[in-house]
Amino acid sequence: MVRAAIVLAGGRSVRMGADKLGLDVGGLSLLAAVCRAAEAWADRVVVAGPPRELPYEFVSEEPPYGGPVAGIAAALAVIDAWEVMVLAGDLAAPGCVVEALAEAEAGADGVVLVDEAGWPQWLAGRYLHASLRLALRNAPRVRD
Repeated sequence: MVRAAIVLAGGRSVRMGADKLGLDVGGLSLLAAVCRAAEAWADRVVVAGPPRELPYEFVSEEPPYGGPVAGIAAALAVIDAWEVMVLAGDLAAPGCVVEALAEAEAGADGVVLVDEAGWPQWLAGRYLHASLRLALRNAPRVRD
């Protein structure tokens, strides 16, 4: 069974005022750390966002800076996998997130992590490809 990971990296880091995906975390950029963690589970890692000098496949969202839905849609267009892990590119502890998702029991459509306040973290999830594609059909396209 083929598994793929989508890493969302299309934001502009406006609130932070600097490129947060380029921040150094243990000798790797934050984005590289997330991609490397995704490789522990996925057969293929696709990054949705502007290309960077990293050894991963990049796809451009349409429209540029179109938000997570646009990024997921762009990546799904090139992925043929049974299961898809969706990860925000700015996860602080990506290894822990990937491990938790890999070990979690999925429901009919997949599984997402839930934070301490009880909020589902949709950008830390593992989904069936078909279910994710179906959910995207009616999802709003918003700018971040």
